[in-house]
Amino acid sequence: MHISRKPGEQTEVDWAGDSPAIIDPDTGEITPAFTFFGVLRYSQYPYVEAFLDEKQGSWITAHIHMYDYFGGVTRILVPDNCKTAVIHNKKWNDQRINAVYQEMAEHYNTVIIPARVHSPKDKPNAEGTVGNISTWITAALRNEQFLPELNVAIKRKLEEFSHKPFQKKEGSRYEIFRDEELPLLAKLPDAPYELAE
Repeated sequence: MHISRKPGEQTEVDWAGDSPAIIDPDTGEITPAFTFFGVLRYSQYPYVEAFLDEKQGSWITAHIHMYDYFGGVTRILVPDNCKTAVIHNKKWNDQRINAVYQEMAEHYNTVIIPARVHSPKDKPNAEGTVGNISTWITAALRNEQFLPELNVAIKRKLEEFSHKPFQKKEGSRYEIFRDEELPLLAKLPDAPYELAE
């Protein structure tokens, strides 16, 4: 059954399970990199960035960079139930969002509606995009030496992925994003959110 989606309505975000690694050229030590995924629900236009951890600073920074990359903000943000996003989510009517994450959402004038616990169907595009991009990007970028190099390579692969034509319909993710979704995104605030401690 076809599910009707509205352009500019939702962004789904998550950390990837299978991530690339960074190799220290001096010591040969392998450090895991954690990959953030954001995807616009209507166009399936994705954003991907690697970080050295999954802590609050990386989570917020990823969102700031994602909104800048999209050039706008959707009305709703659908995260997974990681502690950097949600403190408590046992019942739909008793959800508690992380305070810093809530501040960031208010700055961008968006609403956080977390996915239900153990309910990947609440964010199917993020789950599907993680699977697609993991094979398209992550496998091709294994064992980069530095995080900045890894993110440059990710961005290059991300552009290829987004411009690749769909198999069963006309156009690409980028074309649908550019023509149908970008004009309906809310404007970015004058200044990006700043994380303070």
